[in-house]
Amino acid sequence: MGRPPQDVKRLARKLLDRFQITQPPVLVADIARYLNIQVVYTHFSDNPRLSGMLMRQPDRIVMGINSAQGNNRQRFTIAHELGHFFLDPAKPVWIDNGVGSAQVSYRLDSGSPSMYELEEVRANKFAAALLMPEAWLRRDFEYEHEKDDVWADEDALAKSLADRYRVSLQAMVIRLLELGLIGPQASP
Repeated sequence: MGRPPQDVKRLARKLLDRFQITQPPVLVADIARYLNIQVVYTHFSDNPRLSGMLMRQPDRIVMGINSAQGNNRQRFTIAHELGHFFLDPAKPVWIDNGVGSAQVSYRLDSGSPSMYELEEVRANKFAAALLMPEAWLRRDFEYEHEKDDVWADEDALAKSLADRYRVSLQAMVIRLLELGLIGPQASP
């Protein structure tokens, strides 16, 4: 099923290199437009949990983004939909209802994630790698961490980095935890 995590990271890195993006914030809406993906901001009043969707039509590709959600959430959704665009080129429609936004939810019958949930998590991994590349984040984390003793507070550090990368605090904390920069496995 799909690409392994290192391939997802490599794909995000290639996209950053292609557009010569070397520092945050990554302007994902511009990337989508450059790829001839029409980005449409709309209020999904029938389903407010709906974050976004990607539709491939014969003559165009449209990405719908929930305008009722915050700017940083919209940016993550665009990056997530770009993940579907690159990782799942044969699927004509993706509708993201928030399943797997932060974690995989497990089906009660089998205890294992569904294919849809795994694809959503993979698109989230792509979005995180695109918006918060590991090398940049490690560099900025070390710089901020060493700059002042104030940054001994992981919450303040995560907030500062989230602001710099223009992502939600939740997305930044998840990424920092995944990289082992904060949390119980973090090295001093």
